[in-house]
Amino acid sequence: MTEPAAEAGDRPTDLRVEYEEAPENVDLTAVPRFSWRVATDRRGARQVAYRVVVGREREHVAAGTGGLWDSGRVDARTATGVEYDGPAVGADETYWWSVTLWTDAGETAWADPAAFGTALAPEDWRGEWVAYQPGGGRHERLTESVARSRRRGRGRRERRRRDPSVGAGRPRRVARGGGGRPASSRPRDRRPDALLVAVGAGDYEFAVE
Repeated sequence: MTEPAAEAGDRPTDLRVEYEEAPENVDLTAVPRFSWRVATDRRGARQVAYRVVVGREREHVAAGTGGLWDSGRVDARTATGVEYDGPAVGADETYWWSVTLWTDAGETAWADPAAFGTALAPEDWRGEWVAYQPGGGRHERLTESVARSRRRGRGRRERRRRDPSVGAGRPRRVARGGGGRPASSRPRDRRPDALLVAVGAGDYEFAVE
């Protein structure tokens, strides 16, 4: 016996994965979760079952052929947090999915397919610390540079304490390379390995590598 079709106005919409519309960085270590809404003008309309399909080709998914996963009919009113239960998804891939519903008026049409992308695998991430790096590496040179800057800052503060004529200790910026020239008179170094360090109560700042 063929089940009746729902009215033309009944259709799943607002498809989301992990509560986002078409996310591009779905975590590989978690199970993707799907959600949707029922678009209808009928008063009292309700979902009684759903079927989700996931695949790599949009046109196949639009026709209700998943290729990767087909939940089959699930008798439930759940429309949020529906977990993917197919083969493991790959890293840095794009997938399409859709859903059809059974309401109190019958089965709906398939929703317009929505896409989601997966994040890179952890081993594919590459990068370097641009400042302090725990456990070794460039931080040793950085730490020594900071120590030298702090020693110079303490020396300036000591001289100011001994000689009131020097001034009231107004903070000054010193650019990379030193020379005592204020940073305002030299081009500002914007390389990512530049670091401004506030030294103690004197609020001196030095650019170090």
